[in-house]
Amino acid sequence: MSTIEATDTFPTATITSCSDRLPIEVVLLSQLAPGAGTQLVQLSSKRQTAHAKYVDDLDEPSAKLGGTDFNKGDATSFYSFSVGAKGHPFHCHAGHRIFTAMSGSVGTQLRFSTASEAVFTADPGAFFRAMHVVNIPPDCLFVVRFPGMVWHQFVPLQPNTAHPALFAISCHSNELSGIENTELQNKIIENDASIPSLTTLLPDSINALVSHSYLATLQVPTTTLSFNAPANTLQQHFCSRFRAFMGSFKGYFTRFAGRGFLSINKAFKAVKRSTPANSLLQQFYREECEHEDCFSIDIKVCDAPSTNSALLLEHILDAFITQPALGVTAFMMTRNILVKPFGWRTSPLGCPVSSLLSDAPAQLFAKRFAVLQQHCDQQSNTAEVILGADDKHLRFRSSVAVQDQKNGFIRVSLATKVKCNNALGRWYLRLIKYVHLQYIVPTMLQHAVISVTVARPGTMVEAA
Repeated sequence: MSTIEATDTFPTATITSCSDRLPIEVVLLSQLAPGAGTQLVQLSSKRQTAHAKYVDDLDEPSAKLGGTDFNKGDATSFYSFSVGAKGHPFHCHAGHRIFTAMSGSVGTQLRFSTASEAVFTADPGAFFRAMHVVNIPPDCLFVVRFPGMVWHQFVPLQPNTAHPALFAISCHSNELSGIENTELQNKIIENDASIPSLTTLLPDSINALVSHSYLATLQVPTTTLSFNAPANTLQQHFCSRFRAFMGSFKGYFTRFAGRGFLSINKAFKAVKRSTPANSLLQQFYREECEHEDCFSIDIKVCDAPSTNSALLLEHILDAFITQPALGVTAFMMTRNILVKPFGWRTSPLGCPVSSLLSDAPAQLFAKRFAVLQQHCDQQSNTAEVILGADDKHLRFRSSVAVQDQKNGFIRVSLATKVKCNNALGRWYLRLIKYVHLQYIVPTMLQHAVISVTVARPGTMVEAA
């Protein structure tokens, strides 16, 4: 016989341990729209597979999102993990765990046993006598906290379903806690641990007894948390069926999910300045130059990926090519369509750096970038390359330079000179000059600087 207790706050289950340890706590936070659980779990699991530290093991795919830093006294880490339609095997961890999760659209069953291995090795039945089950309804956000060495298994609430059990973000409050193996300790200190490496599986002799049908024959204490309708009511039954249907429907569309984006405003403002007197660009179009501009950004040395100017310039040039600002790319696509009938040059890159894609470079900077000229001083304080191209209507030369200011800042500059060949070129220059100065050049420069200082490899970034 079950009892039902109403609450005006978050429904909570607290499970007392058989040993003298902290209790297991499960808190139901919110229930989302019908079908949202399976949709979110599938979509998040799909993105998880693309993570650089993705691991697929023990029926619990996971990714290390944030690691330890023992040099700075930080022993914490956090992971994402998912559990599919078949659930995962019973296991435990030496350390304390806290995770926030989203249940699939048929709900999730959380199975815990607080029996110690020494006890259930001598008496297998002790494992099941120390078991407690918590049922989470479909499409729900919930939090779980439990101490180390608690055996647990997570499965969909309904057997033989196509819906996943959950997707979670797990916090390890102290990754070294309870770890006695020296090799594993070193792995953790080197920030090379993973969820599988921190997992101990239930012995085969006990695991062979664990099945949904077997557990159904036992009188396992069960707590069911829910919103809106208590367990085993007609309303709850109808809602569960409807949410399962909507989960299948919405889950279908996760295969068409788009890419993620990271938009960052790190106060990198491109400032318009005069072209430096010692710039290689000064030797071009000294008398007949019809346009000249120079924008620069000062980066704190601590924000730069390298204090070597040549290496930082290499990163900047790579960002121009591999991570172009989306707005500039869209502008260039429109420009290319409009000028194609005139037979002018076209490029997906903004004109100041479009010659980086040249097939016949005069020189190669860092053995890969097409440039017209280059200069790096022996102390690696200054590095500069000259880009440019000659077209029917105009010619341009651009300078991309990196210089250590010796005041805690490194200056990255993008300067351009333009010489028009005819009246059409002068007309074109007047037409695009405002957009070039107000958007194209500062956006390209800001975007490249942001990409090399704060973005992660493979991440698309749109400059603010």
